[in-house]
Amino acid sequence: MFWNIGRPPEDVQRAFDEAYQRVAPQVDDDSVPRGRGVSARFESAAGGLRRSGAFSEPETTAYQWTRYYSAAEWLDQVQTHSDHRVLARQTVDVLLDGLGAVIESFGGGFTMSYKTSLVTALRLRSV
Repeated sequence: MFWNIGRPPEDVQRAFDEAYQRVAPQVDDDSVPRGRGVSARFESAAGGLRRSGAFSEPETTAYQWTRYYSAAEWLDQVQTHSDHRVLARQTVDVLLDGLGAVIESFGGGFTMSYKTSLVTALRLRSV
């Protein structure tokens, strides 16, 4: 199992947080587009593997990388996440306008720092 956990620069993150608070405060802080980690999901998955008794001890690996997003690319990306897809279309439109304005205020793009976290375990043979 793996997750890509992204984090924009702090000043961009603060501005994104303000836009979400104004328009869509119901979007969880752990939402990937909000730049938060998904550590609870990560631990839950590893714990589930442990509790099942069907796998070896889970191992974790992390890979760091970055990606530059233009405003248009980020706004396209945001709309693919399920916690954003369930919002009313009008809310999404207002949110996208706000996020787009944030990105434009930072020069039209930003670089997201990512960590890909990977959990692996071997399936044990049944006896």
